[in-house]
Amino acid sequence: MMAVVAFALVAACGATYPGSELLGRWNADVRAMLAQPLAEPYTALTLAIVFSPNYTYSIEVRAIAAATERTGPGCTTSSMFSGGTWAVNVTSTGRWLTTGGTVSGTIERTGCNNAADNFARRAATERELVVLDGVAYIVSDGTLVFAPSGPLGARVFTR
Repeated sequence: MMAVVAFALVAACGATYPGSELLGRWNADVRAMLAQPLAEPYTALTLAIVFSPNYTYSIEVRAIAAATERTGPGCTTSSMFSGGTWAVNVTSTGRWLTTGGTVSGTIERTGCNNAADNFARRAATERELVVLDGVAYIVSDGTLVFAPSGPLGARVFTR
């Protein structure tokens, strides 16, 4: 799946080259940011994005379903997505992050209350892929904030 996207980047001061402020792992407690009733199905929902110096990125998602859920009660679903590439273009209007590459991933479900709901690691379907897509964000004081209009919604990531 080819994902080519552009979104504005407001960079932190002191970066050694465009985009260097993104390098490393950014973590978010997504459940804490969801409005009810969206958060109810989960006892935990975390997301991490890793920007590497070789201009690739990966995304990790971990969701633990509440024991009272009808679908997959008590299950821990872990997903890992990689293959995306990133670059920063500096223009007179700011810094723009573009992403591309062929993103692929794996998904598994373990620890379910009903053993039949578990499944071994398998390739993620296109519908299950998490791809950065048209998201404006700001990096400031060790915090990465995505704009509310993007596919990740309004999310605050920290180191």
